[in-house]
Parts: sequence; structure tokens; C-alpha cells
Amino acid sequence: MATTSSSARRLPALVLGLAAALVLSGQRVPAAEPHQPGYIWSAYTAIESVFHTELFHQHIRPVDNLLADIKAERLPPVTWVTPRFELSDHPPWNSRYSMNWVTDIVNGIMKTSMWEHTAIFLTWDEWGGFYDHVEPPMADRYTRLGFRVPMLVLSPWAKKGYIDHELGEFTSPLRFISDNWGLDYLTPRIADTHNYESVFDFTRKPRTDSKLLPKVNAAGKPFVFPEDYREWPEDIVPVEDAV
Repeated sequence: MATTSSSARRLPALVLGLAAALVLSGQRVPAAEPHQPGYIWSAYTAIESVFHTELFHQHIRPVDNLLADIKAERLPPVTWVTPRFELSDHPPWNSRYSMNWVTDIVNGIMKTSMWEHTAIFLTWDEWGGFYDHVEPPMADRYTRLGFRVPMLVLSPWAKKGYIDHELGEFTSPLRFISDNWGLDYLTPRIADTHNYESVFDFTRKPRTDSKLLPKVNAAGKPFVFPEDYREWPEDIVPVEDAV
């Protein structure tokens, strides 16, 4: 998530990566804790210069505290969120709980004064299938992009119902963050990617027609391993140790 300061073009950014950086002043990374499934997505645990220094404790926060921090309007300019495994749209957990978790985050932001200055980027690291009829383009000289995945931009500054046909990828939110705060690009790949400028309209006042999102009914409990769902085929048996 990103939120703005005094300038309408400076949007604080909230990046929600289901199944998921740039330690900069004021950034926070809510992530699963070491004893929780999903901790592997806390990317800074793999960066020695962060994990073994005070930077880790300064910037990494338990994702379970995110909703309370939103309600108290304690979010910094940039918040990069990764979920607990149970809320990540991964089987065998009910994906409706991940829907409701994201709904709680978005609704929580919309209820605060931060909403007027915020852009939320919601994306997934995969899309649940095994085929894409569009051949992935090259990202740079050495790397080809993967299958297409969804990206939603939610903000009172976003164009209503707009479909962006520009080519974006997982470094695109970093390009937005860099441009928003006038930071140097960390890599040529970030410099060459889409920055989502086309999805916003800063020539008008922020929209006021945003409505809170409804939640959906979900079977089971979000943090209890699902041993049986009505919808599962009879021969499906989930194994907790495999998670």
C-alpha cells in the first residue's frame, strides 16, 4: 500500500502479494512469523544484510497485526504485505478465507482517513492453471516472463473500471514506488517496466463513490487444517505435513 503526503501524486503504496522489496525509510513488511506457515514468503529472511541486522526488526512486522495497524492508521508510506499460508489462496485451505482477508484489509483502509491518499496493488504469484495461450515475452536479455497473473489497483485516484493493456510484471510496483518518491531505480529491469501511471487520474479530485466490499460465506475455519470439505471429491485426502 502506498499513501500520499502533501502532494496528490505521492500515493502511499500498499502492495498485497498473495503467495509473495527495497528497505527504505518508512517501509514496513507485514509477514508470517517463523512458527507460521507462509513464513517462507518473508523475503528479507534470505537477505543477510537485513536479516542479521536491526533493519529486520525495524521493518518486518507480524501480519496478524495488520488489521489493527490499519484501524489505528499506523501504516507507513509503503507497506508490502505477504499472507499467512492459510490466507494465500493455496490448497487445501478454503480460498474464500483469503478473499475475506483481503476484503477486511481493503475495507479497513477505506474506513480511515488514509484512503484518500492510498493506492493498493493486489497481485498473485500464480493464477491456478497450467496453460496460457499467450507466449510470455522476454523481461530482459536473459529472463522470460511467466504466465499472466492478475493485478488489481484500488485507489480513489484510480480510473473507474479501467483496463490497463500495458505490459507489467512483479517489478512494476517497485517502479511506481521509485517514481512516486523520486528514488533511483534499483535495476535496469525496474527502470524499463510499467509504472501504472496510466491507471490513475490526478487531474481531478479523489473519487468519493467507493463502497465497502461484501464478504462471502466460507466452510471450515481459517486456521484449522481442513480435513474435509463438502465440495472435495471423495478420493482427495489433504496431508498437513506436506504444507
